[in-house]
Amino acid sequence: MEGITDIFNEVQVRLNGQDIAIKMGNKARNGGTLGKAKIGYLNDTKNIEGHKVNTISIDPERAKYIPMAFELFAAGQHTIDELRDELAEAGLTMPPDARWGRRPVSKTTLAKVLRDRYYLGEVCYQGIWYPGRREALVSAELFDRVQRVLDSHSGSGTRYRTHKHYLKGLL
Repeated sequence: MEGITDIFNEVQVRLNGQDIAIKMGNKARNGGTLGKAKIGYLNDTKNIEGHKVNTISIDPERAKYIPMAFELFAAGQHTIDELRDELAEAGLTMPPDARWGRRPVSKTTLAKVLRDRYYLGEVCYQGIWYPGRREALVSAELFDRVQRVLDSHSGSGTRYRTHKHYLKGLL
């Protein structure tokens, strides 16, 4: 009897997982954001025709810094570190949460922001980008300029120096 209930529970869990995956895919195809809103946006709840709808709205405090970051970096005169320092001086901070208070945006987060198509108004689900329902913070042309600058900065981790050691290749 215990084995039968274990099998039933396993099947139920698998069906629930498939159901959730289908619903998340539908939400992404309809332009909805999955999970927490990224910096520059806020999770919001609106009442539409008597129904509570979770949506994304523009963060009035931080949204102005996102296009500024893209513009400054597209000029090609800033590194990620310099851009982070300049944005921190201008007033960009991460939203406070239960663990951390207000703090400057990290270098890693800023690098992810500059590569993220989310700011074009798109939503990604399982590697496929769908048009989103929210307002884009940057234009496609500006986003492409930033990608070209980022690509020119990256050296792909290639090292060109060689060391001529006496025992190289023997050990």
